[in-house]
Amino acid sequence: AYRRQRQMCIRDRPYHIAANKDAEIVSILVRTGVPGVKVGDKVKEGTILINGLVDVFDESEQKLFTKPCNSDGEIIGKTKYKYKDKLKINYKKKDYKKGYSYYLPSVSGYKWVKTGNTKNKNIAYKEIKLKGFGNYYLPICIQKYTVMPYDTLKCKYNEKEAAKILKKRLYNKLLIMEQKGYKILEKNVKIVKQRDSYICSGDIVCLEPLGKVSYILDEDIQKINMEKESINDETKGQ
Repeated sequence: AYRRQRQMCIRDRPYHIAANKDAEIVSILVRTGVPGVKVGDKVKEGTILINGLVDVFDESEQKLFTKPCNSDGEIIGKTKYKYKDKLKINYKKKDYKKGYSYYLPSVSGYKWVKTGNTKNKNIAYKEIKLKGFGNYYLPICIQKYTVMPYDTLKCKYNEKEAAKILKKRLYNKLLIMEQKGYKILEKNVKIVKQRDSYICSGDIVCLEPLGKVSYILDEDIQKINMEKESINDETKGQ
């Protein structure tokens, strides 16, 4: 997740990797930086997952200084999403009647238009070019209008119909999440009738990549630079 953001970072500006949402850490692999959490930790959005401030030690394991870096790694977290979808019980349906077609000419781009009442009508338009010899087309076209009149019916979803529609919407939602890299673990949802609607709601638990870029503060970098200068001064004094 954070890799796409990292490509847009200011070049050479060091950063941490932070949680982009609340989660429970399932796995963490650190390539650069220092792990800020461990498996099983529950983190909030903004928690530092991989710290970009790395301590450097000498052979006797005494700290020499701290250096900033561009953190890198892979973190997988268990997340929970609140899901809610609503379907109105009452809806309108088009009841189509027998359709018909009519034709009008069009010459050199000039079109004859037939106006009339278009209420409760679906009108499809198609232009037919007239061909002469070879690949030569005549400057005359035929406009074909197909009219499908309909009545508007007031209908109601029953419980079975509503459940079928809401389950299909949920399935499509889960499919999109999986295509984005989520692994669905649980879907604890139920469908209930509330007033004039059917409601599908509950929790979706999944595994997903975590992480977003969090730039190291300027004051932290200044503090590191001051510590380095102090160490260099002590070294020179010796």
